[in-house]
Amino acid sequence: MALGTHANGDVAIDITLRVYERLQKEMPRKDPRFRLEHCSLVNDSLIRRIHDLGAIPTPFSTYAYYHGEKMKEYGAERLNHMFALRSFLDAGIRPTQASDYPPGPFEPMMALQSESPARTARECLGCDAAHLARRSHPSGHDERRLRVL
Repeated sequence: MALGTHANGDVAIDITLRVYERLQKEMPRKDPRFRLEHCSLVNDSLIRRIHDLGAIPTPFSTYAYYHGEKMKEYGAERLNHMFALRSFLDAGIRPTQASDYPPGPFEPMMALQSESPARTARECLGCDAAHLARRSHPSGHDERRLRVL
């Protein structure tokens, strides 16, 4: 059974990774498929730990579309580390994507668009990479049921 935990900010992600690391130490599993739901704000240390655990980040990059007015409150430095699809892919991590569906609407083309424009130079994805990130991950999602774009 895969374990997914809602961990949006860097502090919550750190705490969640500590729990996952401890679980792997005390009850190791070959492929635990730990998920970090939303996983919006990371740093290089968190990315390394996510990679080492083989955890699956599910960044909520459509957040910027729905809540763009809040983005300035995070500050420029933190914004450079949000929705880190490029950093995950560059680190050899295979992320999947999150939405708040069903509480909020989910429009696949809008989601792709929010992954590919240059929100920040650091995290910009081209269309091919955005499509790769959008595709199903062996985290329990069934690509045949999700209709890949």
